[in-house]
Formats: sequence, structure tokens, C-alpha cells
Amino acid sequence: VSLVGSLGFQGKVCVCMDTRPSSPSLKSQVVSALLKMGNSVADLGIGPTPYLSYYTKTHNCLGIMLTASHNPEEDNGIKMFHNGLEAWGLSREQPKPPSNLVRNASCFRDTYIKSILKLIDIATIRGAQPHVLIDAGNGASGGFTPLALRMAGARITTVDAEQSNPFSRPSEPTEETLLHIPSLVEGISADFGIAHDADGDRCRVATKDGVMGQDVQLLNMALHM
Repeated sequence: VSLVGSLGFQGKVCVCMDTRPSSPSLKSQVVSALLKMGNSVADLGIGPTPYLSYYTKTHNCLGIMLTASHNPEEDNGIKMFHNGLEAWGLSREQPKPPSNLVRNASCFRDTYIKSILKLIDIATIRGAQPHVLIDAGNGASGGFTPLALRMAGARITTVDAEQSNPFSRPSEPTEETLLHIPSLVEGISADFGIAHDADGDRCRVATKDGVMGQDVQLLNMALHM
């Protein structure tokens, strides 16, 4: 709260959180501080960090993400964005909208997902109908990645997509924390699996043969861009 107050920011602010037990309380304190400073607040609910980043870009506003990213469940913190970029320094000369207003903006999810689908080859995906295992680790991506891939035409099986449960595994997706994924992929005859961290800004891909190395994953992404 003192950090938010030190910004001296007045304008429109969007707030989003991951699924950590402490996130609702932390968000409540941040929203309270923002309102006392005369800001209007758009509440995005639970969502991944890129979702908040996209909202700040399309609405030209400050964004505050309540998350400790890939760190342990008991940790928490704040990430700040402005106009789609991480905010390290902010101008205090912002237009001031009507104050003391909290607006539910969780309906923006569909707009965000549709913006992603415009960037990919949906025709190829729908033609192949790949079977994809999604391990959300009970994090914020559980309400986003499965929906986006279904809309793209993939067949989806989810693991730990519930957003109200404790984390099913350490948040950071690594070869060590995802040892169970290759056997799950093979067991359901999926083409591959995707695992996220708590705030959905990291992912790792796995096949039945193992978790893909980050260099190989990056190369595959580059080849299909």
C-alpha cells in the first residue's frame, strides 16, 4: 500500500491477481489505497500477467498485478505495467477520471483471447485438431489457456486447472517440477503438453519423451512465427 501511495499516480488503474491464498487480501489493500488517492480502478479478477499487460496497452493505463510469479505459493508481490510495458518509472501527469470508482472488467477476457487468435494460423490448427494437455498448476492460466486453445480448434485435456485449490506442484515449470507430464501426455495419447507457472507468463512444453529444453522450445516457436 505504501508503494502504491509513493507513486503519486492519479488516473485509471487496472488490477489483476493470481490464485495465491494471500492475493485477494493484497488486492483489497491495493484497491483501497488507489481509491483513496483518487484513482478509478478496473478489476480484472484472476488472470495471467500477460492479460493485465494487454489491458494496459489497449486502455493506456497503469496496471498492478498481484503475484509472486514462479516463486513459492506463500510468497506474494506486485508487478506494475503501463501501456503494455513493465513500469519502472511513471509520469505523474495523467488525466484524472472520476474518482472512487471500481469497475468489474473481467469480461475483457474474451477480447484478450480473440486478440491472440488473430496472430496464429487457426486453419492449420483446426485441420490438425491436436490433442493438448494443459497443466495450469492451479494458477491463473487455468481460465485462459484451455479456452484459447479450444477456440483455436485443439482438443484439450486439463490438469489442475481449478483456480481455488492450493498449487499442485512448485510454481516454476522446470524439467524437475514437470517429471509427471510426459507420462500423462502418453497416457491420454496427447500430442504434447503445456505447463504454466502461477501467473501464466512462463510455460514449458513436454511430449511423451520428456520436457522440451528451453532452447528447443524457443526454436520451435521461432519456426512457426
